[in-house]
Amino acid sequence: MISKALETFAEDIGLKIENDCAYGDYKGYMITLSEKGNKRNVFINYYLMDSESDALKKFRLSESVKSDMSKFGIKEFDIDDNGLSAELIDTISKLSEYLDILIEKLNDEDIVGHSNCSECGKHNNSDTKYKTVSLNQNRYVLCDSCTLNLIQNSSKMEAEKKAEDTSGSLVLGILGSVIGLLVGTAIWGFIASLGIITMWMGFALALLIYIGYVLFKGKKGKTRIIVISAVSLVGVILNSMSSEVIKVFKLTETVLDKFLISPISHIQVAMEHEKYDFTITFIIALLCAAFAIIIFATDILKDKPKPETIKID
Repeated sequence: MISKALETFAEDIGLKIENDCAYGDYKGYMITLSEKGNKRNVFINYYLMDSESDALKKFRLSESVKSDMSKFGIKEFDIDDNGLSAELIDTISKLSEYLDILIEKLNDEDIVGHSNCSECGKHNNSDTKYKTVSLNQNRYVLCDSCTLNLIQNSSKMEAEKKAEDTSGSLVLGILGSVIGLLVGTAIWGFIASLGIITMWMGFALALLIYIGYVLFKGKKGKTRIIVISAVSLVGVILNSMSSEVIKVFKLTETVLDKFLISPISHIQVAMEHEKYDFTITFIIALLCAAFAIIIFATDILKDKPKPETIKID
């Protein structure tokens, strides 16, 4: 939703209003206005060729906008071959003033607006009605062929991304995660035998399971999270209990032999021991493992591109 103040301003200059933005022809250019909190975004669609002369125009335009940043509260801006976008943190009156200044800058550089297709540069004559295409909210003026190419390329990229997200082998992924579990278990057991607190090993264990899954090219998407989480849970339970067994029984040679022969029954004996309590170790290790899964397996820290939303107005 845009604010009432921005909506009033957009209506005053003849723009169309939508829930998330306002757009339309303004002084020969297709513009889009939107906002998020106190940040107001301006996008001006135009056409520039991939040539040396137009590269100089982009450079001069960039330097000119850069010099205005402090005066008009411009937080950031971006200049491409088919549009200029700027984010302002200031009043609507400042936005109005700077919008006219940007249009003037474009005119001074002889950068064409909606009279040409912003992709191929073909002139919009009386026989051809160019389309206003919404691409991730911003509006572009495109000819029929460029509009068709945009839709086809977007569909192709979406199909490729979907195929990539579902690629990989479930069996190999499970195998890799189990190998990672075994490596993590060996490290965890060795550290526990030294009498070192091993609760943080939950993080390392989940990380090794994740690395094994990825190296063996396991299936991507939700399957990856499910497998890594399941194997990590089993690993944390067994290793939390076994590390406490090692600490309680001081890792005597006799006990170690029995443990290697029948770890499950030995853990059961240890659980009945009055000094044994693996609850805290298990909870903290599980939290550490969950933290590792959130960071690595779910890719939340990776800069994933947003899917393109295309609409023809």
